[in-house]
Amino acid sequence: MLIASSEDSPILQHLGLSSHPNISVATYQAPFPADVFREVARQSRLKPGLQSAIDCIAVVQRYTDTALKDPGLLQKVEAFKADLLVGDVAVSTSFALADKLGIPKGVLFVAGLMPPIDSDYYGLGANSLAHVPQFNTLFSSTMTFWQRVHNVITAAFTVLLSRLAVGPSLSKSWTDYDIAPHDMYISLRNLALVIATDDFAVTSARPVSPHVKVVGPLTAVPAKPMPAELEEYLQSAGDAGVVYASFGTTAIPEPHELEAICAALSALAPMKAIWKLSKTDQDMLRTHGIRPKINVKVMEWVPQNDLLGHPAMKAFLTQGGTNSLLEAMYHGVPIAGLPLCCEQGDNIAEAQHRGAAIAVCVHDRANLAANLESALRTLVTDPSYKQAAAVVSQRMQAHRRRPAEIAADWEEHVAWTHGSTYLRSAMNSAALVQAFQADLLINDVGTPTGFALADKLGIPKAILVVVGLILPLDSDWYGLGANNLARVPQLNTLFSPAMAFWERVQNVVACAAHILTSRAVIAPSHSKSWTEHGIAPYKMHASLRNLSLVIVTDDFALTSARPVSPHVKVVGPLTAVPAKPLPVELEEYMQSAGEDGVVYASFGTTAIPEPYELEALSTALSALAPAKAIWKLSKADQKILHQHEIQPGANVKVLEWLPQQDLLAHSKLKAFLTQGGCNSVLEAMYHGTPIVGLAMCCEQGDNIAKAQYLGAAIAVRLHDRKNLAANLERALRKVAGDPAFKIAAGVISQRMQAHRRRPAELAADWVEHVAWTHGSTYLRSAMNPLPWYQEYLLNVLALLHLCRSEIVTPWVKFLLSLMSDELLRRVKAKPMNEHPLAAFPVVSRVMVLQCTDLAKADVVSASVEAAMAEVFIRAGGIPFLVFEVARVQVHQSCVSPKESRLGVMHRSGT
Repeated sequence: MLIASSEDSPILQHLGLSSHPNISVATYQAPFPADVFREVARQSRLKPGLQSAIDCIAVVQRYTDTALKDPGLLQKVEAFKADLLVGDVAVSTSFALADKLGIPKGVLFVAGLMPPIDSDYYGLGANSLAHVPQFNTLFSSTMTFWQRVHNVITAAFTVLLSRLAVGPSLSKSWTDYDIAPHDMYISLRNLALVIATDDFAVTSARPVSPHVKVVGPLTAVPAKPMPAELEEYLQSAGDAGVVYASFGTTAIPEPHELEAICAALSALAPMKAIWKLSKTDQDMLRTHGIRPKINVKVMEWVPQNDLLGHPAMKAFLTQGGTNSLLEAMYHGVPIAGLPLCCEQGDNIAEAQHRGAAIAVCVHDRANLAANLESALRTLVTDPSYKQAAAVVSQRMQAHRRRPAEIAADWEEHVAWTHGSTYLRSAMNSAALVQAFQADLLINDVGTPTGFALADKLGIPKAILVVVGLILPLDSDWYGLGANNLARVPQLNTLFSPAMAFWERVQNVVACAAHILTSRAVIAPSHSKSWTEHGIAPYKMHASLRNLSLVIVTDDFALTSARPVSPHVKVVGPLTAVPAKPLPVELEEYMQSAGEDGVVYASFGTTAIPEPYELEALSTALSALAPAKAIWKLSKADQKILHQHEIQPGANVKVLEWLPQQDLLAHSKLKAFLTQGGCNSVLEAMYHGTPIVGLAMCCEQGDNIAKAQYLGAAIAVRLHDRKNLAANLERALRKVAGDPAFKIAAGVISQRMQAHRRRPAELAADWVEHVAWTHGSTYLRSAMNPLPWYQEYLLNVLALLHLCRSEIVTPWVKFLLSLMSDELLRRVKAKPMNEHPLAAFPVVSRVMVLQCTDLAKADVVSASVEAAMAEVFIRAGGIPFLVFEVARVQVHQSCVSPKESRLGVMHRSGT
C-alpha cells in the first residue's frame, strides 16, 4: 500500500498501518513547503466561506505540480509497485499519480462530509436538499421552507462554481501532464473506497454509497496520562477547571483576533487556560505587545487528544477544524467556535444544533473579546452544554472497534479484492462518467436510471428505446404524440381501434385512471432518482419529455396506427431477423413431426408460471398428439414440474434453451404459445406464425389483443383456472388447424418485412443523425416541455369558464337571433309528428337538452329551442362548451308528454 499525505497529516500514526501484519506500507510527501499553504489560508480565510475554500484548494494545484515534476519521487512511487494508493483529501496529487503510474485504485480519506462538494466530486451518496444542509449554510437538518430554498440555491451555486472554477483548475494536474482520464471528476469518481473520518453522531445523517465507510475520527482515541508538568498545572486549577484554546496548524489569526482571544482567556481568572500557539503566533503577540495574564499558559505543542480527555477540561475554544471538533465531541468537551475558513462554520453549527457548542462571529471585531468571554463562561457554568456533549460522546464511543481498525479492515479488503469497484454505485462508474463527453446516451425503457445519469452528467440529450407503444403512458411520459381516445385503445383495455360507444367511454376512463396513477404513484417514486441525488430537473416527467429521439421497436403492421411526434421513429422489431438453419438435432425433431407439425411454447425470461399453470400447459401440449410440441422451460420451472409430479406426454420435448428466432420461422411450426411479451409477439408476427396468448402481466394482454384483432391470434384467459387446460388445447388446435390464422399472420409478416433496410439499420441511421446534430431537439414537439395543465389546456378552459357570461352567452344569443325567425316559421308550419327534431335520435336530443343551459333565451317554446340546438349540432358550428353554459326553457304548455318523444326528456325533469 502506498500512502500520500500532506505534511501535517500523520496517517500512519493514526491508522497503525506500519505494524499491520498483512499490509506493506510506503509513504511519500511532495517537497512542498507547508508555510505556503498556511499563507494562502491566512490571506483567504476572512473572505466568505466558499471563496476562502476555493482559494485554499487552488494551492493544491501548486502542490501537485511540485510532485509531478520531481523525478525522484516518481521513481520511488513506481518502484514500490503498490496494490493500493491511499490519498489525503487535501491533495489531489495522489490521484494524478495513481492514474499516471497505473496504480489500480485510489482510497480517499475524507475529513468530514461537505455536501454538495463530496457528492459532486466523489459521488459519496444522495444529497437530499430537503434535509441535508449544504456547505456554509449553517442550517440544521430540520430546515424551514425558506431555509430549504436557501439550501437549494446554495447547492446549485456551489456545484456551478466548483465545476466552472475549482474543477478546471485542479484538472490541470491531468491535462498539463497528459494523464488519462484528463479530468479530475472522472478520476475522483473512480475510487474503490472512500473512508470518511466523520461521525453521524455529529454530522447530519444522510444516505451514502456502499463504497463510502463513515468510520469515525481516526485521531480521537482514549486519553493517555498527561506529561507530569502539564498534569500538575491541570490539577492546580482545582474545581474552577481549565479552558483550552487552539486554532489548528494552518489557521493564522490576525493580530486583533489574537488580542481578543488573549483578553477573553485572561478575563476567565481564577479559571486557568492553556493556549496552544505556534512560534510564529507567539512572535506576533510580542510584536504587538499582547501579554496574556498569569492564568493563561501559552504552549507551542500539547497532546491535544489527551488534554481534551482530562476531567479538568471545561471548554474548548477552537476554529472548528474537523479533527479538533470530533476529538472534543469524542471526549464530551463543549466548544466555543470561532470559524475562520472553509467548512469550519458548518462543523461548529452541527455541534451547536446538538446543544454542545456556541458559535462566535469572527467579523464582529468590536465585540469579539466580550463575545468570546461570554461564550466560554456560558459553556463552563451551564451544565446543559456538558450534558449535550456527553450524549454525543457516548454515541461516538459506543463501538466495539476503533475507527482506525475499521478503516484498516476496509483497506485490507480492497487490497485483497484488487481494488474492485463492486461497492461503488453506478452513478460513479468511470465508464459512465466518461460518458460526460458522449454525444448521446441510449437507454432501455425499463430503467429510468439512464435518464437520471444523463441529466447528472450533463449529456445533452438521451435516446430512449421503447419496446412497444403503451398508451397513455408513452404519451404522458415521453410525449410521443397525440393520444386520440376515440380510436387508440389504452393500456389493458384490450379493445380494437374500432371501438363502440361504451368501449370509448371505458377507454376514456382507463386513460384518466392510468395518468392519475402514474402521476400520483409511479412518477413520484421514479423521481427519487433525481431528487435524492440532487439532479435537475428533479422530476422524471421533465427529464423524459426532454429526449432528442425515441426509437420505438414496434411496427404499425401490428400496432394501431396513430400520429407520432417527428422525434419518434417506429423502426420495427430489432430482435426479428431472417432465420438461420436449426441445429441438426432440433431439425431432425421438427422433420419427424410430419404433416401434423410442431407447436412451440415459451413464456420468456421473466415470467414464472404457477404450478397449476404449468400443469395446464403440460396437459394441453400433451393432448395435441400426434402433433409434437417443444416447450422451453428454465431449470427452475423444470424443477417445479418434478416437485409436483407433472409429466409431459411423449410428444412434448422440454428444452432449457433454443434459438427461438430460427424456430419461429421453420415451416413445420404451426403455432406459438406465449405470454405475449412484446419481443415474442413481434418475432412471431415477423415470421408469420400465429399465436395462442396467455397474458400474465403488464402490456402482454394488449400485445395479444393486437394480433387477435388482425386475425393472427387467440387469447386465453389465465384466470379461468378450472378450464385453463381445455381452453389452451382448444385454442392451439384451432390456430394450428384453421388456415385463416396462418394467412392473417402471413399478411402481417409481409408488411413487416417489406422494407429495404432492417430495423437495426434504421435505428442506427437516426442515432447517427442525432449525434451529428449534437442532440438537437428540433424534431421534438413544443408540447413536451409544457406542464400537464397547459398541455390539456385546462388553464385556457378555466379562463373561458370564468368569462362565459361576457363571451359565450352573447355569442350564442347572437346566433339564435339570426336563426329564430326561420326556425319559428318551420315549427309553426308543421304538425308535431313532423317536427324537425323527430328525425333525430332520442339519445342525441337527451344529451343536448340535459347539457344545455341558456339564460334568458329569446325563444317561446321548447320545440323551437330543441330544434335550434339540433341544427347547431348538425352544422358543427357550436363547440360542446356552448351547451354547458346555455339553458333551454321547457314549457309544459308547449308539448304534451304523450304527443311526442320529447316526453321522454320532459319526464326526466329537463
